[in-house]
Amino acid sequence: MGYKINEFSKMTGLTPYTLRFYEKEGLLTVKREQNNIRIYDDRNKEWIDFFMHLKKNRDDD
Repeated sequence: MGYKINEFSKMTGLTPYTLRFYEKEGLLTVKREQNNIRIYDDRNKEWIDFFMHLKKNRDDD
């Protein structure tokens, strides 16, 4: 299933800015539609969940 950035932002709780930053830094690989609109998928969600898990564990220390 594919999600545009605003849908994916609501789903993950991360801002579109943060999602674009993760992509720019090479942490996420995001597919694009013909008109260059980002399309996030379930694999991207798994990576975001993983990043949030790591962040939570770091913050708990």
